[in-house]
This record gives sequence, structure tokens and C-alpha cells, in this order.
Amino acid sequence: MCAKFKLRIGDTQFVKIPISLDMNTIDQAEVVNRDFVTNEVEKAINPIIDYEKTRFTPITSIGKSVKDLTINIHLLDANGDPITNTTYADVGFVDDDIKYNKNRFLNTFIRLNFYDYSATTNQNLVSQITIFSRVTENEINPLIDGETGIPVVGGGLPIPVNEFPIRYILNNPIISPKGFAEGFYIYHYKNDAFTDENGEPIYKELYMRAEFNNAATGTSTKLMASNRSDLSINELVSKLHTRYLLTRDSTGYHYTIDTEYNIGSGEVTNITENSGNDVTIDLYQIKVI
Repeated sequence: MCAKFKLRIGDTQFVKIPISLDMNTIDQAEVVNRDFVTNEVEKAINPIIDYEKTRFTPITSIGKSVKDLTINIHLLDANGDPITNTTYADVGFVDDDIKYNKNRFLNTFIRLNFYDYSATTNQNLVSQITIFSRVTENEINPLIDGETGIPVVGGGLPIPVNEFPIRYILNNPIISPKGFAEGFYIYHYKNDAFTDENGEPIYKELYMRAEFNNAATGTSTKLMASNRSDLSINELVSKLHTRYLLTRDSTGYHYTIDTEYNIGSGEVTNITENSGNDVTIDLYQIKVI
């Protein structure tokens, strides 16, 4: 059936427009099933998503297994400048808090928040790691036997609070089974694509933003990856994150911490790797001008 519509273009002139109203479904069953039914079924059924996670082990930029991963916290002094070696005394702790493992010390922690994208306005929180404060062998003054001059096993007292740095040392549990390994590994979805269409390995990027939570004062301090104290708001956005690169190869799942991410001219990276395969992350209290 064909209907005709007339449009007036003058007092006595018209234009006729024929419009077909016929609908032919003959021999269209295959198209309907392929383009309509299939699409509607996919919309109606929830997709199958594999949320299984696996463990990612840290390696250095040259592929060596990391022995120790150290996170140093640098807070601001009264003048607003980063304290090179921030201690627990700088944030309100006293010797007895450390010596007797008081809750205000044990409940103080750093939280690492991992996001899927660097833009703070368009990112999703993927995972979190919480690491609590503790006394390690590095912060113990050993007790020396007066007769033999040999340190007594299990003896000694913590160093003074004004010498006790705010740092978190994460040990490789295979190399140091008696160490502290919480936060050493990252757990992420194993079904993420770690190879391209040609089978070449690619990196999955995670962006870490940290905060230091002080149980002694009840404050939470946001941290960034730059020691600059003259950042504008626009510059700060690019200095908030430390980038983790996740990948997979024939030996398993690994991650590296990007030593060159967002490093401007004349700036120093907050990631340090030494010859002993130790990695250090320096994080700084946020300050903007």
C-alpha cells in the first residue's frame, strides 16, 4: 500500500510525496533471529564475569624478584616542608606507645587504594591493602650479654620514638619466612587481558593512592608521589598516584612499580631500586599552593 501526502508550496501548487506503508516479512526469519532475537537475549541475560583473583609477585624493572619492599612516609613540619626522616615522635607518639605496643600504635596504619584509572573524576576503586604499624628487628636495640658480648636472642628494647621512622617494610616470605609479608603481594583478577591480539605481553595498569591513618590523633593524612611543596591544584592531580604494572609470563603473574611515571623535568622519582633487589616507595603529605 502506498499513501500520498501533499505539501502546499503556494496558493495553488502542491507537491505529492508517496510513502510506502507495506511491511514484508517474507524470508526475513534469518535476519530477525540474527539481528533481533540474539541481541535481545544477550540484553536479558546477565553476562558471566569471572571474579577469580590470583597473586601477583613484585619484580624489579629488570625482572628480578624483589627481596624487601619498603614504604617511607614523609609528613610536613610546622613550616609546611616535608620531613626527610619522619618519626612517630613527629606525629604525637611517646616511647611507651612503642615499648608496650599500645593500641594507639598498633592501630595506626597506611592504606593503599588501587584504582583502574589515573583521573580522579573517572576512576573505580579496584582493591585496598591495609598495613598496620609494628616493631621489626630493624627498630630493636639488641640486649648484649655482658660476659660474652653476644646479643641475647629475643632480647632488647625498641629504639627511642624520636628515632623510630614511619616506614613499612614488607618482606618476601620465600626469602624471609619470619618477616612481615602483608602487602607484599597484590591480588587481582586473573582473567584480565595480559596479551594483545598477537600474543605479545601487555601491562594492566593500576594507580595507587595512599593515606596514613594516625590512631594517636585520630587523623587521616592523604599522601602523594612527589616531594614538591609548591604544587598547584592542576599539578597535584598528576602527582597523586604511584603506578603499578601487572603482567603475566611463562613463570607466573608479576607486577612492577613504574619508576618513570609522571616525572617532570628536574624532578626525582619516588621509586628506588638498589642492587640488592630491594624497592623503596617514598610517599609525601599533600601540600598545594
